[in-house]
Amino acid sequence: MNKIYRSVITIIVILLSLPASPYSIHRYTNDDGLSNSAILSLSQDDRGFLWIGSCDGLDIYNGRTITPFTSMANDAALSGRLITAISDGPEDSHWIMTPYGLNLVSSNTPEVAGFNQFREHDYLSTDDRGITYVLTTGNALYYSIPEKKRSFTQLMNTGLTAAPRGIIAMGDYLIVFTDEGIHRLDLNISGNNITIKSRSKIKDLAIKNVWIHNDDIFILQLNGDLSMYDPKNQTSTIGGSTCRT
Repeated sequence: MNKIYRSVITIIVILLSLPASPYSIHRYTNDDGLSNSAILSLSQDDRGFLWIGSCDGLDIYNGRTITPFTSMANDAALSGRLITAISDGPEDSHWIMTPYGLNLVSSNTPEVAGFNQFREHDYLSTDDRGITYVLTTGNALYYSIPEKKRSFTQLMNTGLTAAPRGIIAMGDYLIVFTDEGIHRLDLNISGNNITIKSRSKIKDLAIKNVWIHNDDIFILQLNGDLSMYDPKNQTSTIGGSTCRT
């Protein structure tokens, strides 16, 4: 019996041993108001509302009803209807990515700011101060501060040359994932101006893909290994053992 089958059987045994859940599961479809049943992205705002990105539009679920964004936004149109990614933005707003551009949408008022220089395969991250960073597939790095959230400024001299795989904003520094490893960019933040203070490579790693959700970061390597990465302690867990990077 190979490792995959043993792992699957172990998971099934654990699930069967758990007590019955008091929660019920409801399946939502187009009949419930979704723009499309093919869901590509999800995010939850501070009110607890779910922002749902599908193949045919953006919907907002308040716990009772699902409302298409188009019915709320009037003439404030997104750059496209295929919503590939949704992430938190500054001051009760969300970043909405489509194949045709990046959009900043307010949670309280249906205002949309569009940035068509960015595309669906670019990576973005917002830190606790509301500063948003975008790393493009061409290794150009931009930032937008909350006071000027309708504009982006390019960060020069990043020193990045390998194909990007993801980015995490940690306040005074950035963690950047590429197909050659994990990098750290230390920042000088002075008022509305940000520059790169220093660059270092944390670890050599052949990275195929990175999944980032809040503080959970999963790295898929080219050899098939899956690891968890802790950006605060700069440690990775591979195959059940913890390796300091």
